[in-house]
Amino acid sequence: MPEIKTVPQEEAENRLPEGIEKIERFAVEVPQLTLPSGTAGKAPLPEGLFPMSVGCSLAFSSERTDGTLLFYGLTDRGPTLPAPSVRDGSGALRPARYFLSPMFQPRIVRIEVTAGKARSLSPVALTNAEAKPFSGLPARADDGAKPFAILSLANEELSGSLRPIDPEGLAIDPESAFWVVDRYGPALRQFSRQGVEREVLFPGAGLPAFLAARPGSLRSLSRLADGRLVTFDRNALGLTRFLTVIAVEPKTKASQAYLWPVEPGIWKRGTRPFIGDAAALGDGRLLVIEQGTARDAP
Repeated sequence: MPEIKTVPQEEAENRLPEGIEKIERFAVEVPQLTLPSGTAGKAPLPEGLFPMSVGCSLAFSSERTDGTLLFYGLTDRGPTLPAPSVRDGSGALRPARYFLSPMFQPRIVRIEVTAGKARSLSPVALTNAEAKPFSGLPARADDGAKPFAILSLANEELSGSLRPIDPEGLAIDPESAFWVVDRYGPALRQFSRQGVEREVLFPGAGLPAFLAARPGSLRSLSRLADGRLVTFDRNALGLTRFLTVIAVEPKTKASQAYLWPVEPGIWKRGTRPFIGDAAALGDGRLLVIEQGTARDAP
C-alpha cells in the first residue's frame, strides 16, 4: 500500500511544500452570464447575472517564455440551488433542485496567469460528435426514475436533457486535447480542442463494470506520465474509510481499481470525504484535495 500523507488545511496554508518558495493566490476574471428571461430577482442574483464558474477542475498546461502560466479550467453543470420537495403523480414527495440556467452548456476555459492577474479566455462549449450541445440538466426519464425533480426558477418542472453531462474533472492529453469525467454517466469523455466529443468510455467499455450501479460517484481526473487516466469513486465496494481509485488506459480500454485509505477520525460527517480535485505529480504520486468538515471543527 502506498504511503499516504495527510496535511490539514490550516497547516497546508502555513507550510510550503519542499522546493516551493511562495504561494500566490489569484481571483480569476470570468464573464458574467445572463439568467433566462423573467427569472431575474427570483434568486440570490437580483441583476439576472451569474459568474461563469471555471474552477470545477483545473489542469496545468505550460509556461510561456515570458513567464505566463497557462491552465485549463472546467465549468460544472451550471448554477443550481436547493428547492422545496414536490409531489409526484401518486402524491409522494420527491426532492427537487432549481436549475438557474436550464440551457447552460458546460465549457472548458483557458486561464492565463501573468503580471499578477488571472484571466479566463476562449471558453469552448462542449458538444457531442454531431456538434449538438451538451446540457447540464440530468437525463430525461420517467418521474419514477428521476432521483430528484428538476425545476426552473419559475417553479416549472423540467423534463431533463437528451444530451446530459455533469463535468467533474479535466485532464489534458497531448494527443487528443482533453478528457472529462462525466458524473452523470458515469463516463470518461474525450473532446477535441474545439469541444467536440471524440470518444466515450462507459462502465463495461473502458471503465470497470461495477461503476454502472453507482452513477454520480466519480470525481476529479488526472493523467499520469504513462498516459493512464486516474479518477476517484467516492464509494469503495461497501468498505468504510476507503475511496476507490480507478486507473484507465484509454488506448487498450484496460482498467484497474485500487483502494485509497482515508485517515480515520478526521471527518465530522461519515468516514469518506468529497474529492475536490487531484493532480499527478510524477513518479506515480498524486496530490489530492479532500473536502470535508473536520471532526473537531465548530
